[in-house]
Amino acid sequence: MLLAASRDHGIILSDSYIIGDKESDVLAGKAAGLAGTILLRSPAEPVPNDTVADLVTHEFGTAIEWLERREQPS
Repeated sequence: MLLAASRDHGIILSDSYIIGDKESDVLAGKAAGLAGTILLRSPAEPVPNDTVADLVTHEFGTAIEWLERREQPS
């Protein structure tokens, strides 16, 4: 799906991020070569110890702040 979106809409995957609620979303982002992956969990869900996500959070605002910091020029 990510590769098709890139092809069909001219999305540059290496400049893109994914926010997902399952580890499979994170793995898809890693496999597609995305710039970053975020695993967004509900407060009732435990944070998996073995995730490969770049960020795991229960707060959408935390995810946005993390993305904003990543996109600021060096």
